[in-house]
Amino acid sequence: MKLVSAQTEGEANSLAALQKKHDTLQKTLDATKQKEDAVRDALQHAQDNYCKAGDTLNSYKSQLAAAQEKLDGMKESGTASNKELEAQQKVVDSLSGKVEQSEKSYQSAEKKVSTWKTSLNNAETATVQASKALEENDKYLAEAESSTTNTATSIDEFGRKTKAANGCVKEIGQSLLTLEAKKSLSDILSDLSDKMGELGTKAYDAALEL
Repeated sequence: MKLVSAQTEGEANSLAALQKKHDTLQKTLDATKQKEDAVRDALQHAQDNYCKAGDTLNSYKSQLAAAQEKLDGMKESGTASNKELEAQQKVVDSLSGKVEQSEKSYQSAEKKVSTWKTSLNNAETATVQASKALEENDKYLAEAESSTTNTATSIDEFGRKTKAANGCVKEIGQSLLTLEAKKSLSDILSDLSDKMGELGTKAYDAALEL
């Protein structure tokens, strides 16, 4: 989110900044989703290895138990030669070593599963945060776009009303010029009174609309 702040510093609430935030946040969300998918795949792989390590360990343990039981039987019977006993002991020792190594591999696989689970949790959290940030920004973006549209409409309406008012003022001016052309003072005063009353009403109505 630091990238978003840096790119929009000084213009956080402008329409352009919100649009820029949207693009950046969308890229961030896409990246976090990709990372989450990759981590989930890695976790699945680690879990598979953990299961395989467990199966291998159990197999060696079973083999070791069987080999040890055979060696004990050979010793108890007293019929086995020293060479046979030594050979069976080597089998037992070999299997013991494999069991020990398998236990280490199993524990290592278990730790990897735990690590990937933590990584997946962090990745999921990052995805949720990025998604919420994008959603919130888009809400403000929609409001900004709506505000811009409404402002443009208001300006157009104001311009229309201003034009109407200017028309009334122009009409008053034209009427005065017409009155000046009349010769009779009494006619001028009479017409001036009528025209000013009529045009004054129009100008007043137009002013009210502004």
